[in-house]
Amino acid sequence: ESSVTATENALILFAGLGEGLIGNPAREPHVVALIDFLRLLGCEIETHPLYFRVTRGIQPQDAPVEFEIPPDFIDAGTIAIATAVTGGTVRLHGIRELDLIGFQKTLSRFGIEFERQSEEILQVAGGLVTNPNLITAGPWPSFPTDLVSMVIVLATQGTGTCLIHDWMYEARMFFVDKLTRMGARITICDPHRVLVEGPHRLRGIRLESPDIRAGMALVVAGLCAEGNTTIEHGEVILRGYEAVAERLTAIGAAISQQ
Repeated sequence: ESSVTATENALILFAGLGEGLIGNPAREPHVVALIDFLRLLGCEIETHPLYFRVTRGIQPQDAPVEFEIPPDFIDAGTIAIATAVTGGTVRLHGIRELDLIGFQKTLSRFGIEFERQSEEILQVAGGLVTNPNLITAGPWPSFPTDLVSMVIVLATQGTGTCLIHDWMYEARMFFVDKLTRMGARITICDPHRVLVEGPHRLRGIRLESPDIRAGMALVVAGLCAEGNTTIEHGEVILRGYEAVAERLTAIGAAISQQ
């Protein structure tokens, strides 16, 4: 499949070399943002359905270039799921329509409600979660693989059975044993598919964060679990999520970082 990291590295390389062709490129919002930034530096980049072509590299600049880093759509999707599993409502500021393409349609199938209140504000409301039969991850603009761990937690709180399939990342499902220890009912069909039955009440226990996305999924699970959940090696999560404890506390979570 197309790779975000490979596409971004190739763009940076060819921006330095002055030319290059990238076949089957990734097109996630942060890839588009990188292209916009490189163009500000004088690069000429053609974007086609099947390839990107760099025809001119970075040029000397007479003055500093200003560029605003766009919001992280994975972060926004994670907050939306955390809101759903706790039955709350949250307003996301700065989220763009472009950022919603990858996850709004899929999360709406669970019953999560999205309401655009202004150009800058999106309201997300949880409630009665109902599991769809099948969720499949895929390259942009499909449901992102980096939200699969979180949506597994969401399905543990939904009514019904949901098959979740991530064919892109072979180690995505290797954390679900931690959720079963918390009380979830999950069957691993193969390294890429799990069958989640819900709803099942989770209980707080001591866990270890295996990676960024799985670790954040355990945080989300802890938010809806009975009792206290302790997640060790939480520093791993901070590689992908800024000020997790502070931001979740600001919207009502009882969470602390030590």
